[in-house]
Amino acid sequence: MNLAKIAKETLKIVDQGYYEIDHKVHSLKLSRDEIDEVIVVKPELVRELSEEAREYEGEGIIEVVGKDSFEAARSLKDDTIVLNFANALNPGGGFLKGANAQEEALCRHSTLFFSIGNKKASEMYHYNFENLNGFDSEYMLVSPRVEVFRDAQGVLSEDSFITSVISYAAPNLNGRAGHISKRYLMPVMKIKIRDLLNVCIHFNYRNVVLGAWGCGAFGHDGQEVAKMFYSILVEEEYRNHFDQVVFAIPTFASSRKNYEAFEEVFHQTQS
Repeated sequence: MNLAKIAKETLKIVDQGYYEIDHKVHSLKLSRDEIDEVIVVKPELVRELSEEAREYEGEGIIEVVGKDSFEAARSLKDDTIVLNFANALNPGGGFLKGANAQEEALCRHSTLFFSIGNKKASEMYHYNFENLNGFDSEYMLVSPRVEVFRDAQGVLSEDSFITSVISYAAPNLNGRAGHISKRYLMPVMKIKIRDLLNVCIHFNYRNVVLGAWGCGAFGHDGQEVAKMFYSILVEEEYRNHFDQVVFAIPTFASSRKNYEAFEEVFHQTQS
């Protein structure tokens, strides 16, 4: 089955509330209201959070794993949030057309699209479209309950699980940010990473699944992005506000270089 057909099947599963494996019916665990729920995090709140006291002291474990994001989340505790490398203008990116970047895979394998693609969530996309600049906004979407019912290969699972997802767009070097000098872009990327972690802390998530954010389809250099995350998590000690920080980066050919970059940068910090 091609990826566009899998996407359509995912929409059908969520609409009907169940799927079948070998003629056995598996009902979704979440209600439609729970699936559609989304918290729109506005730039004003993001700016306030930069000054918010961060009291929780966690274990601060950092791992780099050769897995996809949901595969990594499955093994973590309930208070886990997964970073979706969001498209700033279109919910799910090219999900419905069969594209295969990280966001599209998350939408194919779960109920995520119904949270980030609803009317309430559209506030973020409308704002980004009307305020055209290469940096994109500080808007984020938190989907508190996302049910994952496919494995990393897109196969329906007999054991679905529920996690949270935060959708945030990195500047797209292959799109609107392509004309921006690194001199201006790199400091903005660091601010965005810090803002992302502040929002996760604010909503009391103790475990976070990150990745090579902005690399791949958006064109950022894996080594540079890894060093930015290292600077904030280790040198600024943001790691201590989480129990576990996992960088989930698949090791297939197109992302192997990014996996190796993060593994190299975080090698000495991993338990």
